[in-house]
Amino acid sequence: IPLGVSAAVPGVSAGTIAIIEKCYDRIIGSIADIRKNFKQSFFSLLPFLLGYAVGGLAALLGIKWGYNAAPFAITGLFGGFILGSLPSVFVELKKGESVKEKISLFVPLLISFVIASALGVLSALFEIDFTSSLANHEWWIYPYVFLAGAIGAGSCLVPGVSGSMFLMVMGLYIPLLDISLGDHAFYKTGDWLSGIITLLLLLAGAIVGLVVASKGMKV
Repeated sequence: IPLGVSAAVPGVSAGTIAIIEKCYDRIIGSIADIRKNFKQSFFSLLPFLLGYAVGGLAALLGIKWGYNAAPFAITGLFGGFILGSLPSVFVELKKGESVKEKISLFVPLLISFVIASALGVLSALFEIDFTSSLANHEWWIYPYVFLAGAIGAGSCLVPGVSGSMFLMVMGLYIPLLDISLGDHAFYKTGDWLSGIITLLLLLAGAIVGLVVASKGMKV
């Protein structure tokens, strides 16, 4: 459950929580070997997935309520979490005992940061409204959601890094929060299919991101 909560809150690292709970290596190994030993890996991950779903849903409901009640305070809180998590990123990067281990920690972080930051800057420069883009079914938003899912989920496996933070940088955290909780314009107009497609793309991207990141972290 703490893993789900940490993954949903920007600035809090699910990877760090997994290390604290001493389940990080088990999760990384199971995800990396999912294709070779599907049954064993699946049942190894199942308890974490169930707890992740419960914790994540509870956190998202709380965050949604907080945004409705005090949006500026919640945004400031997340900003504090993000800034406060930066030192832990550098601490984790120093933990690698060999150059190979340090590279396996640094490269996924660098790639995720560069891509998410570049996309975030571009969205700000072009003043893109992601909520409207999703509601208007603009073609580019769907691969963007897939990419966001891959970056966000993959980043969750890097200790000290917050996957939700990358979604916020990319401008999709609030729109995806609304879609996940059934509060997007899709549902208000009866367009449930678009909401489901968006969530499936996010999930598909997350699976790809988790598998790629797990293999990188296992090196």
